[in-house]
Amino acid sequence: MRKISILLSISLLSLSMMAQKVVNGTVKDAENNSPLAYCSVLLTQADTISLFAITDDKGYFEIPTTPGKYSAVIRFVGYITDTIPVNMTNKDVFLGNIKLKPDTKVLDELVVKESARKIEIDKNEVVVTDEMRAGTATTSDVLDKVDGVSYDRYNDEIKVDSESNVLLLVNGLEKDQKYIKNINPDRIAKVEVIRDPGGRYGLEGYSAIINVKLKQNYVGQEIFINNMNVIDYDAPVKSKKMPMNNAYLNYNFTRKTLNIYAQAWAGSVRFGMLQSSVKDYDSGLRIDQRGKDGDWNGSLDKIYSYVTLGADYQLSPKHTVSLETHFGGSPKNNYEGNYIYRKFLGDSLTSTQDYYMKTKSHNTNLSGTAFYLGNYSDDKTLNADVTLGRRSSGNYTGFEFDSSGMQDTETSGTENYVKMNVEWTQNLNEKFSYQIGYGLTSDRMENKQILSTNEIPVQYVKTDLRNRGFLYGTYRILKPLTIKAGMAIENSLPTLNDKKQVYTIYKPHLDIQYKPLKQLSVKLQYRSDVDYPSLNQVDPTEIIYDAHTSMKGNPYLEPSTVNKLTAKVSVMGGFASVSAFYNFSNDYIARVGMQEGDRFIYTYDNLGKYVDQGIRFNFTVPFGKKLFWQNNAKLYKSKIEYGGNVNNIKDWRGESNLMYVDKKSGMWAGVMFQKSNSHVITTYGYKQMQNDFWAVLAQKPFFQKKLSIMLMYMLPINFLADYTQNTVVNAPTYSQEDIVDLNMVKNIFLFKINYRFHYGKEIKKIEKKIEREKQESGGFF
Repeated sequence: MRKISILLSISLLSLSMMAQKVVNGTVKDAENNSPLAYCSVLLTQADTISLFAITDDKGYFEIPTTPGKYSAVIRFVGYITDTIPVNMTNKDVFLGNIKLKPDTKVLDELVVKESARKIEIDKNEVVVTDEMRAGTATTSDVLDKVDGVSYDRYNDEIKVDSESNVLLLVNGLEKDQKYIKNINPDRIAKVEVIRDPGGRYGLEGYSAIINVKLKQNYVGQEIFINNMNVIDYDAPVKSKKMPMNNAYLNYNFTRKTLNIYAQAWAGSVRFGMLQSSVKDYDSGLRIDQRGKDGDWNGSLDKIYSYVTLGADYQLSPKHTVSLETHFGGSPKNNYEGNYIYRKFLGDSLTSTQDYYMKTKSHNTNLSGTAFYLGNYSDDKTLNADVTLGRRSSGNYTGFEFDSSGMQDTETSGTENYVKMNVEWTQNLNEKFSYQIGYGLTSDRMENKQILSTNEIPVQYVKTDLRNRGFLYGTYRILKPLTIKAGMAIENSLPTLNDKKQVYTIYKPHLDIQYKPLKQLSVKLQYRSDVDYPSLNQVDPTEIIYDAHTSMKGNPYLEPSTVNKLTAKVSVMGGFASVSAFYNFSNDYIARVGMQEGDRFIYTYDNLGKYVDQGIRFNFTVPFGKKLFWQNNAKLYKSKIEYGGNVNNIKDWRGESNLMYVDKKSGMWAGVMFQKSNSHVITTYGYKQMQNDFWAVLAQKPFFQKKLSIMLMYMLPINFLADYTQNTVVNAPTYSQEDIVDLNMVKNIFLFKINYRFHYGKEIKKIEKKIEREKQESGGFF
């Protein structure tokens, strides 16, 4: 009897397994047709969950079940839940491509957590929620709330992990950076942050790429006006009480597949400074130059303006073309300095003179770019662009002692260039993808110089033709282990007058990422960057700075390669991370010098050894839903060996912001600290070029978020802040220290006002019917 029971059980189990069929399908985003990984698919009967599954990286799911009537419920954070009736018979049921529509209401109420992010080997995607939009007026404000990203309002720079060589894209296209920074936050759906990118942007030296993804199917137009003023009430000169002023105007028209934009912006910089310089020669000569009685002795006066016109057209949901023209420059960039010029021999003062120095420069830039972006499928993407451009500049440098007449140098230059890039990315399967590309740069630069001692112009022409090809492959060995490896080869053919060179440079690329847990990632990477000499660095014509200092280029300078090794641990997709880096080069391009009599002549050379190493970290600490503390820092030490001398420096830079955000009122306030004025190593010393500051910030929208006002006050706090920019040179036979006092940064106000006249609506297709939802109403006013 027992044997019969066992046989009966086996038979029933076999029949049950034979009776099971499969319900399968693929879940995708209804707007961009991208697969949605990690969606939950529930199979229910009479509101009771029978079985469930999770979609894979391609959005695919498969559920084995027995015949019957079911409901398939598909859910994903930030999307409208879809329910599909399923009638199982004796056949498999394929539900096809199930397209979920983004739920704007849900996204607005969603706090950014790990579930709202997609993490890949080099990309972190963040859903932009109402919590992030609260109190913001532009893209820059939104990016300031992304982990590891900060917005320097004083210098108008976007930084990632305290590095400022960051490129902004919009929907995968490269555009005018000012335009992207001022996009309406209500139009932003997601933000992708790509650290240490590969491909063309990595080869161009960018430390990070930020891709701003806009909402689709939008119809509307807007005019955006922005004005920013820096006010210095303590300035002793009335004309310097507003040292910085920027005005910006943008018009944008969008109708689903067509986007047209035009922008113009202009600004001025006018401020005074206190500066001094001390030079010592091995002969015992000392030159001390500084202002009279501690008054301002330096004055900067600069004006700049730019105009951009652009258009994007979506040929189909998968193909987009774009055009952008850009014209602008700085018609005025003047500096004047007045000094007491004192000469010492040992401790004895030998002479005192009035010393006057001035520089004038101007430049223009005209360029036009055509782009193409093709998403042939979820697995195939083609990105191509071509740029034609022209730059021109003029420079004047002169100095005068006791009204003895100016000794000066005039330089004019033009550059005509063509750039082309093509990049193809394809995922062959769930484990392997590759990226291949080609880039071309054709450059012609011409310089003319006239010295007061020689009125015959000296002319130098440099041409360069560069070809670049690269191939990278990404392979997922195991689920937690992914490797990306490849190589770029660059061929450069520079010509300076009749002197021709040929360079071939190899740039290997390696990423190894181990992700044992969903919220933990360990990454090892190797990169190499190439620095090509500029025309000024190779032009041998001597430019006289003053009676005892001059500069001339090195025509034998070669491109340099910097190798970069990094190990990084990231938690929760960049919510907190720490990385160690080691960069080194044996042909680093740097400024060196030699003494000839009582004159020190600067030039350039490929150095013997350069090393830069340290750690970076960033972390965000939330205190409830309204208060968060965002931090990033870089601690480093650098070394240069040249001509038997060794130079070492240690320093750090970073930012710390404690911010309060009230979602209901849109009020945004906080305390900010920025440490950017750190030491940058040079051959014989270091230089400082940025600003440190403590500040308090308040920003609030008015009139249904059309008007936004921001006020920032620079606090007079010295703790951890350095308000001087020093340049130090300690050569074997010569030393120099230049000091620029930046205490004027204290007690200044930065006032910014934005007004956005806009009208728009998002069009969504539901079962071939159009449901119109107004995002804003009331027309332009």
